[in-house]
Amino acid sequence: MMLNVKCNNFDEVINRRGTNSVKYDFMPRNNRNEFITPLWIADMDFKIPHVVSLSLIESAKKSIFGYTNTDIKYDLGIAHQ
Repeated sequence: MMLNVKCNNFDEVINRRGTNSVKYDFMPRNNRNEFITPLWIADMDFKIPHVVSLSLIESAKKSIFGYTNTDIKYDLGIAHQ
């Protein structure tokens, strides 16, 4: 079973300043030059795929955050990658 998933737009510029991002908000908060990017931060400057957002929302609606096992849909999705 292959999912028809739209690829991410890695060319889209996401402004992370003012979002409590350590990568972009740390320097000005600590009276340092805001135009120096702290390269020790491994941060994503792109959105996660929409299908991942939807899955996280559906999981959060269950209000149970314990350990779980994978299901057959997950296993098949990994097997077809």
